[in-house]
Amino acid sequence: MPNQRIALIASRFRDGGVERWMARLADGLEQAGRACDLVVGEAPAATRIASGVTGWSPATGESMPNLLRRYLDTCDPAPILIPFRTTDFSTVLHIAHGRSPRPAVFLATGTFIRDRIISTSRLAPRYWKARWRLTREWPQANGILAVSPEVADDWRATGAFGRIRVHAPTPPVVGPDLLEAARQPLEHPAFKDDGVPVILGVGRFHHQKGFDRLVDGFARLLTRRAARLVLLGQGEEETRLREQVSSYGIADHVAFPGFVDNPWNWMRHSRVLVAPSRTETFGFALVESLYVGTPFVADAVPPGPRSIQRATGCGELIDTSDADALARTLERELDRPISAEALSRSAQAFDSAHSAGEYLSIMDGEQ
Repeated sequence: MPNQRIALIASRFRDGGVERWMARLADGLEQAGRACDLVVGEAPAATRIASGVTGWSPATGESMPNLLRRYLDTCDPAPILIPFRTTDFSTVLHIAHGRSPRPAVFLATGTFIRDRIISTSRLAPRYWKARWRLTREWPQANGILAVSPEVADDWRATGAFGRIRVHAPTPPVVGPDLLEAARQPLEHPAFKDDGVPVILGVGRFHHQKGFDRLVDGFARLLTRRAARLVLLGQGEEETRLREQVSSYGIADHVAFPGFVDNPWNWMRHSRVLVAPSRTETFGFALVESLYVGTPFVADAVPPGPRSIQRATGCGELIDTSDADALARTLERELDRPISAEALSRSAQAFDSAHSAGEYLSIMDGEQ
């Protein structure tokens, strides 16, 4: 049913890729004139939500399933439901199937599902639970909305879904407000007016994100030329990263500003963004960096960065576990002239309004 409300759902809502995906899609839906609700278990103040989007969160002591039921009781006609976390898929489908009329459900995923099943022993109860969900519960959805073509192919390869029901619409990543945020002034000692370029890493300090690789490569880069490194974020690996920096004796060249609400002006003022993730299904920060005029270097193994490079024609992909190769690539990037305008144009396909149009076309066509 065209023009019906759309509910974006997540029981856990913290600042990260999934939340940026949801918030950006809400932006695009609002621009398209489509009523949108955000039904979430938690919403930190740091997360920007489109002004025209209605937020629903649990009352004290209320469970997420009861919140969703309460929300649906207010909707006539039934909305389209889009859960964004695999942990919520079965719950949302179960509740939807108990309603009359039944709401349409589209599962939004950025997860390589085959890896989760293959890496789990068949003797483990969670293996059979995952198999049941994949083959019996999740195929009851109206469709799958994957974050990238590679993730869509992975879900199709399970054989649980008809090929036409797994879609890969362009993710909603950027918009004019992001450029406005990127133009905000930035005051930090790393960005001195002395001609020394800044290399930026953004994300959660976790082993998967590979920031230890970036420190190794940066330490070697300093033997070739002057530069500064800013690691923007927080997480359980911060202490180990600081110790690694100290062991190289480069603490005066590395900054840990912590978490910031506006990472985009940091991207804009940096010379290159580095994403050395060991696994990455997409990479929102890479598109954002291009959009504000800053090139990126990323690991060649995870499929997400390659998908972005293919879509934009920009970005350097290398083996970031090779510290010498990373240092050489960074040196080359720092010396290469760039066109911020060309980089920004390359990312415009990921504009939230354009992306929302693709999502709407899929959802309205699959009901």
